Amino acid sequence: MIRDWEAHRGIRWRVKLFAVGMVVTVISCTVIFRNPPDWAKVCIITLGLIGIATILFVVPTVWDTLLKQKLADGEVVAK
Repeated sequence: MIRDWEAHRGIRWRVKLFAVGMVVTVISCTVIFRNPPDWAKVCIITLGLIGIATILFVVPTVWDTLLKQKLADGEVVAK
């Protein structure tokens, strides 16, 4: 993941889905098991949605097919 960021300035789609899954899990567990006041639940869920939107729409995505094509063309040099 770090290598993808350094080489392509992006994150693979599978890693993004994993990150979104982790955010949803942590936010859900916090809201369900900690039982915060209603205003805190709204804040937690809102911040979680902002985080998910950032992961999906702001952080660039590196597609596996693009990586395979660049490897085939010799553009990507593995360290």
